[in-house]
Amino acid sequence: MKIFSPSTKSFYPSEMQADYEAAGTWPTDGVEVSEEIFSACIAARAAGKVITADADGQPVISDAPPPTPEQLTAAATAEKARLTAICNYQISVLTNATDPDVVDNPDPADAALLILWKKYQQALRKVVTSVVPVTWPSLPALASGTDQALVSQ
Repeated sequence: MKIFSPSTKSFYPSEMQADYEAAGTWPTDGVEVSEEIFSACIAARAAGKVITADADGQPVISDAPPPTPEQLTAAATAEKARLTAICNYQISVLTNATDPDVVDNPDPADAALLILWKKYQQALRKVVTSVVPVTWPSLPALASGTDQALVSQ
């Protein structure tokens, strides 16, 4: 049998009650739930749902709330940092690839790509992450030899 705690929105196996009590973490508001309800709730969580409680303390499957503006801004800020790191790496690689002191006969295609990445860098710098949805500039092609996994999310 499982115990559901409305305050922690978690399930606890009743056979481990003594262990939880010894640790001081057994819920005082727990209600018994069937294995069927427990299994349905676990499957729903895996599908992105959240578990809340009804007025009787029983678990209820609900849609996850939409992200807050603060969460959206934080995600956009993290994405901007990720894209900036990719951009800086590409500019570094292409700068070396086009430096005649480093490479004999630099490829003109690398020089053109370097310019695209520098333009992308400036466009990315201007992205405002506090206004969602964010309009992201398009990524230029990757420098030769760059692993595509670098830009995969």
